[in-house]
Amino acid sequence: MIVISSDKLKLRCADECFVIDYSCSNIDKDELLKGAVIDISGIILDTREEKLETIKNKILSFLEPYEFKVIHQLPKPLKYLNSALNSNIHTRSILHGDLNMNNIIIDDMRNPWLIDFAKTRKNGHTAFDFIVLEVDIKRFILSESMENIVELLTLESALNNGTWGAIESGKCKIRDTKAFEVLVMIRGNASKYVNKEEYLLALFLYTLSTFKFKDASEKSRKFAYFSAAHLCSSLFLLAD
Repeated sequence: MIVISSDKLKLRCADECFVIDYSCSNIDKDELLKGAVIDISGIILDTREEKLETIKNKILSFLEPYEFKVIHQLPKPLKYLNSALNSNIHTRSILHGDLNMNNIIIDDMRNPWLIDFAKTRKNGHTAFDFIVLEVDIKRFILSESMENIVELLTLESALNNGTWGAIESGKCKIRDTKAFEVLVMIRGNASKYVNKEEYLLALFLYTLSTFKFKDASEKSRKFAYFSAAHLCSSLFLLAD
């Protein structure tokens, strides 16, 4: 898939993403239609792998000494990115496409309503909506309320290593118990449609993608890196 903006072009392949500085002055963008054949010459400026590696190095440069000890005990998530991208997706369905906290509203009777269906689509990964909402809660609520990585890994252990579809919310000792209970409900509903391995694999990939979000804080990126590393560890346990 090719995405053209005013100054950059992104070429998305099955297992890689390239950012290209391109020259296509002879192309009328109004004529860029599906199926059209176009000639583009350019220089590759960046790839997904290189961009994530740069962000990872910046994350590691801000770690506290005890965090370095913790991260060296966990798998290196970027090492497993390509194999995860090439994994098969077994379950597909119609998706909302952008199920974040801003797109759920509560009326005066405390009934929830979904809004903004601009990204609704068919044949998407069944777990996608659950995962977007889970990561949104982790990024904007838990990464701000948690004081350290130990608390985050306590959360991840309770979520990732518990019984699929029957996680016990009372056993996780973190400050924001309400947010954890919501995550347990998300996982419980997701378990009705996808198996644990497929959910954790998709969650791993989406968590890594949040590194590149423009609104991501340094703390949320750090928490996402540790979350991705813990997800790798949990996936290895499932594979054994």
